Amino acid sequence: MNVGDVRTMTFSAASGGLSIPASLATAQYAIILGNTKVASSDIGSYQVRGDWMQPAAQSAASDIFAPTQSTLAGPVINVRGEASEARLRQIERTELPRPGGHGGATSIGADASVNPSLGARLVNPPAVGSSVTFKVLTPAGFNGGQTPCSASGFTTTTGTVKYVSQYAVVVSDVTSPSGGFTDGDFKSIGDEFDQLIYPTDVGYFGTPTDLDNNGHIYIYYTPAVNKLTPAGQATIGGYVGGFFFAGDLYPPTSAGCLASNHAEIFYLLSPDTRGQNGNTFTTAFVRQITRGTVAHEFQHMINSGNRYVSSTNAPFEATWLDEGLAHFAEDAVGRVKAGFSDNTTVSSSDLLNLDSTVTSAFFLQNFARSKYYVERPDTTAAIVSHTKAAANLASRGAEWALVRYVADWFNKGGDPRTLTRALVAGPDTGVVNLVKAAGVPLDTILARFLVTLYTDHQPYMANGSPYSYKSYYLRDIVTGTLIGNEQSAGYLPTGQVGNGTTTLTAKVPPSSAAYFRTSLSTGGARTIRITDSSGNPTADPNGRVYVVRVQ
Repeated sequence: MNVGDVRTMTFSAASGGLSIPASLATAQYAIILGNTKVASSDIGSYQVRGDWMQPAAQSAASDIFAPTQSTLAGPVINVRGEASEARLRQIERTELPRPGGHGGATSIGADASVNPSLGARLVNPPAVGSSVTFKVLTPAGFNGGQTPCSASGFTTTTGTVKYVSQYAVVVSDVTSPSGGFTDGDFKSIGDEFDQLIYPTDVGYFGTPTDLDNNGHIYIYYTPAVNKLTPAGQATIGGYVGGFFFAGDLYPPTSAGCLASNHAEIFYLLSPDTRGQNGNTFTTAFVRQITRGTVAHEFQHMINSGNRYVSSTNAPFEATWLDEGLAHFAEDAVGRVKAGFSDNTTVSSSDLLNLDSTVTSAFFLQNFARSKYYVERPDTTAAIVSHTKAAANLASRGAEWALVRYVADWFNKGGDPRTLTRALVAGPDTGVVNLVKAAGVPLDTILARFLVTLYTDHQPYMANGSPYSYKSYYLRDIVTGTLIGNEQSAGYLPTGQVGNGTTTLTAKVPPSSAAYFRTSLSTGGARTIRITDSSGNPTADPNGRVYVVRVQ
């Protein structure tokens, strides 16, 4: 192998061992074990051992991946209450009627991929100053104490229309605490939705439905959302910043969902400077964090709505892919706001030079979640069960990183939107949907993704290599994103394969990998052997070995 070469093989093909000749005295290799099994909780357990053919002392290879860039301060807590969102996604997939077959429902605009235009409006939106009533899920309905679509799973609230823009109706609950948003704030919220979030999400994912035929989407700030976070818990266990509920797509009947408003609505927490609803949220804080929330939840709205109106009785998207696309929406909006084109490779210095409000609203969440994943790839992955896909921070990071990579490399004509729009169009879900949209087998996707996490933009990889992201210097950025009380940056844990005196154990969840490296700088030829957890040869059909020569 030449420096920068990558080899992929099955465990069966590697059963005789990986032989490295002694003539390559300065060579270093990355040995990556992958698990291509999906939709399973089975974690592969393997052993890795390097046997010298000519025994000699072995010293550890130096860490050639030390971070060199400045650090980004990532968020510490669970900003959008992932556990609560997991429950919401579960409600949609298990307690709502199967979507699809509602082909008569309307959507806003035609193909709005570049320059969205409003479709035929049958009903005028409510005027500024008028009152509207909305049903909102209660803590019992939201968290499982009551069936959310039952009469006891929601509460009815009243709001006042504060601003009407081309695509948004911004509403404030009449019970919102005083000292909240001003009229100017409400205008800026609606204008940002019109000018930034709406055209970006529509461009990447397609047009939303328009079930109430008013050509608008409601952005509703209500203390009912504040009450979804237990009193005093916002700074401890995270909080619910806002959500979209697919139940709103259905008729408000017992055959549909009694909690439905039959309209497109984002529910967002209200500023509460004195903690009247159990937790304190300043006006500036709420304005900042709900920007990314709306970008994220808008993908869910478009995706769920597309499947609701499908004539093929399509189910809702698999949670892991739905969340990966929603996180993609956050940084897609951020890239437009920052002026980064689809094929601009963004560096950590580019992000550090942005207005910090833009970085924190649209970028840092994804990098911090990805950091959780790459610090422990032995615990989770991108393609996981509903529970992990929705509620686990590390899984969320892996989901976004996978969707981001696939959009970078498996699009048409260099346009990531061709991939994301194909995924939202369905009607397939999960792995089947991803493979059809990408046009390559899952084996190919995982091989390139799992290797890229290690090799991304490293000096031994050629420019334009498919083993680097197009959109980001991802390894540098994630490495340099500090979370919690970290004092230094970290990345993929990498075992050092030595002279056979130490047997390394690899725990590899489905669609994840374990990482090792080996050096010949102080020894002779060797054979690296991969076995099962008992030390026996393994031909696990889901096992893959990816070898990269890094020096």
